[in-house]
Amino acid sequence: MGILVTYFKKGGPMMYPLLILSLLMLFLFFERLITFLKKRINTRDYIRMLIELLEKNELDSALDLCEKTTGPVAAVLHEGLTKYSDLQNISALKIKSSEKREMIEKTIEAAASTEISSLEKGLVWLATVVSLAPIFGFLGTVTGMIGAFGKMAALGLGDPTVVAAGISEALITTATGLIIAAPALIMYNFFTGWIDRFTQDMQQASSIVLEVLEETELKK
Repeated sequence: MGILVTYFKKGGPMMYPLLILSLLMLFLFFERLITFLKKRINTRDYIRMLIELLEKNELDSALDLCEKTTGPVAAVLHEGLTKYSDLQNISALKIKSSEKREMIEKTIEAAASTEISSLEKGLVWLATVVSLAPIFGFLGTVTGMIGAFGKMAALGLGDPTVVAAGISEALITTATGLIIAAPALIMYNFFTGWIDRFTQDMQQASSIVLEVLEETELKK
């Protein structure tokens, strides 16, 4: 710990924004990790239970299952099934099966868009950390070298320690910026991949449920 404090002091003023970026990176990582873990479910088992209920025409039970299940897949399907239920209750209007499917698809697409936006919350700041950390690191390099050459110009080359502090500051800030940016980039790609998997699950689950609903309509 003492070594880190020493390096922090030697790094100069640019170490303070780099410290803020590193703390922000850690906060975003744990916040998104906890959020994603809470939303993760066994999609295959969930869809199997949902289909069984729909095939038995137990729409209310299917809606209850969606409400009790966490995650974007359940949220999207809940919106789609709610729309289907509303259309079923409109007895005065004769709506074709194809029109019903189109209406439900639009509802699901809107719900999926909302869920994806929620999942992506905070990732823009993580991407900002990836971009800003090297910039602040290189800025520290510039200020450190300016200080080193300034002292060199004022005091001459007789004592190498005159410029050592400035060069040390330059190298430390550069290294710190890259050390922060590298894991931040890994985290960003990790969460982006996780969002892609959520998106695929939503698409596959929606497609399966729509097919089941369409088959149910044909049996009526």
